[in-house]
Amino acid sequence: MASPLFWPLPRKVIFDIWAGSMESSEFIRQSRSLAAAWEGLGSTCAYVEMPGVNHFTAVDPLQDPGSAMVRRIVQLATV
Repeated sequence: MASPLFWPLPRKVIFDIWAGSMESSEFIRQSRSLAAAWEGLGSTCAYVEMPGVNHFTAVDPLQDPGSAMVRRIVQLATV
């Protein structure tokens, strides 16, 4: 199965899924489902929906060192 929803987790992980509010409803549903499934397997997962963002602009916050996305990456890097 190609979907990460069905991948076995090699270990418990901390995993965030960031998606834009301008994605399709199916993309958002799948993203939420993945976070819930992996959380159910014992990982710490978060689903973050970014307002006004789509699939192509979702990484734009990486340009801003003060953005919530960059702050989260730094936080995860120090765990």
